[in-house]
Amino acid sequence: MLLPVYHISKSEANGPGIRLVIWVQGCRLNCRNCFNPETHSFRTDKEMDVNDIIELIQQDDSISGVSFSGGEPLEYPQAILKILNGLRPGLNSILFSGYTLEEVLESPQKLAVIRKA
Repeated sequence: MLLPVYHISKSEANGPGIRLVIWVQGCRLNCRNCFNPETHSFRTDKEMDVNDIIELIQQDDSISGVSFSGGEPLEYPQAILKILNGLRPGLNSILFSGYTLEEVLESPQKLAVIRKA
C-alpha cells in the first residue's frame, strides 16, 4: 500500500517530545488559513510504501511518538490505520485534521483512525 508523502522528518514542534512527523500529500478541504497549502494537490511523484514507513518508525529509538499532518491524513484512512497498527508499544500518536467531528462520525474508516490515534 502506497501513501503520497510530502515530507517526513523529526520535530519537537508537532507534539510532545521528539516525534517523527509524516506530512501527507493531498487535501480537498481547503481550510482557511491552512499552514500547509503546498500539500493540497493530490499530484505527487513521492509515494512511500506503508511498510517502509512502519520500518522507519520501528528503527528509530529516539522518538517518543508519531504525528500525522498534511495535507489531510484522513484522506488515506487505510494507510494511516496500518501505520498506527504498526507502532511499537510506548509510542504515542497525534493526527492533525481539518475534518469536523460530525464528518468523522459519518465515515467508519475515518472514525477507526481517530479511535486508534
